[in-house]
Amino acid sequence: MQYGTKSSAFSVNGEYPGYPAIKPLHLTAGRFINDVDINERRKVAIIGDRVAEVLFGSENPLGREIRIKGIFFRVVGLFKAEGKPENAQEEAQTIMIPLTALQVTFNQVNQVGYFAFIPKPGVPAAVVETKVKQLLARQHKVAPTTTGLLVRPTWKRNMPGCRACLPVYRALAGS
Repeated sequence: MQYGTKSSAFSVNGEYPGYPAIKPLHLTAGRFINDVDINERRKVAIIGDRVAEVLFGSENPLGREIRIKGIFFRVVGLFKAEGKPENAQEEAQTIMIPLTALQVTFNQVNQVGYFAFIPKPGVPAAVVETKVKQLLARQHKVAPTTTGLLVRPTWKRNMPGCRACLPVYRALAGS
């Protein structure tokens, strides 16, 4: 990632507006990704506090443009990493962009890194997890016992709103 003459390596995640319902985050300035960003595949970014510190120093990053793989994204939000120290450090070094912009801009239409869900009240997460695994296995011809269909227990512990979070590997996404 680059801003002006400063550059560094950070994680880039494609997200949807519902992300904060699964994993609450503390916006310190600006806004999060919204439906218009998704529908219009806008090149906007929400950056972690460490990203802001490294690329911008004391300068306000809101409204500025950063380059991700040579493509400009406008910074519309800043967030402070919270939670356990090991997770907070990783999050602080994250840039979030609309998933639709990531897919089209970086040709990752058929790639999914993970997905998360919250079951309806009263529905046990284990029941939903089993059904989701069966559905994914059936639709993508993957055995339900494959290691790529595991719930990450650390997500359950570290993400209070997350009842079941499944990583989805490239085999499931058809790539």
